[in-house]
Amino acid sequence: MLLKQILAGRKRSDFVIIKDIPVAQVVTLLHSELLPEDSKEFKHLNYIATTQINLRLEPDKRTMLDLVYRQLNGKFQKETYSCQYNSTKELQYEIIKDPPKNKKPESDNILVKTTFKLTLEEKEKESRRQVILPYIKTSNKESKGRIYYEPDANDDWDDEDPDDDLEI
Repeated sequence: MLLKQILAGRKRSDFVIIKDIPVAQVVTLLHSELLPEDSKEFKHLNYIATTQINLRLEPDKRTMLDLVYRQLNGKFQKETYSCQYNSTKELQYEIIKDPPKNKKPESDNILVKTTFKLTLEEKEKESRRQVILPYIKTSNKESKGRIYYEPDANDDWDDEDPDDDLEI
C-alpha cells in the first residue's frame, strides 16, 4: 500500500529510464516513524526482504547495527555490529559475538499471568525425588527361542500364481 502511494506520485518518465535495465534487487529505506513495526505493511515488507539492516542508539551513545539476512537455504542469519567514528573520522565497526538480550525470558512473564502456581517449593522437590517409580526389568540376554514351521499335508499350498487370470 505504501509502495503504491509512492509509485502513484511518480511520472511515467521516471520509469522509462530503468525500463531496459534488468533489476537484480530493490533497496528501500523505511523509517519507523513513517510505518509502525506492528503494521501489516511493515510485516509484508519484512517477509519479502532478503536483508534487513536496523540501526539503533544504545544508552552509552554507541550505534548498533543489526543485520538480518536470509541464506539460500531459507534460514535467517543475524549479526550485530557496533559502529563508531575514530579520531580521524573514519567509521570503525566490530562484530558483537553475543549481543545482550533486552527481553526477559518468557517463562517469567508466564508465571505472572497465571492464576495457579507452576513452580515447586523445596519441600515438594524433595518429596518428588524420594518417590520410587515402577519400572520393568529388561534383560540384556539374547533370546534363544526360535520358531520352526514344517508344512504338513493339510496345508493348502498352491504353487500357481493366483493372479494369472488378470489381464494387466
